[in-house]
Amino acid sequence: MKRYPHTIGYIGDKNHGLLEEDNAKNFLANNDFVFMMHQGYMFWHFKADGNENPDVYFYQEQSLIPDKKTDLKSFLENY
Repeated sequence: MKRYPHTIGYIGDKNHGLLEEDNAKNFLANNDFVFMMHQGYMFWHFKADGNENPDVYFYQEQSLIPDKKTDLKSFLENY
């Protein structure tokens, strides 16, 4: 998989900041790929571990933990 470290690092920094502000445990692992963020208070991510159709998780401000929403193919078809 090709990576774009400047982009991913920037997005990751924003998400880590959101988690810190919420006093939430940093649940994002090195293989988590944040692919969408809205207004700095919510984001969607999945594990980039080779699975062709990974689960998509959603985190919003003050949630403390992410919610599993759906699989990636369904997410792309419906959202």
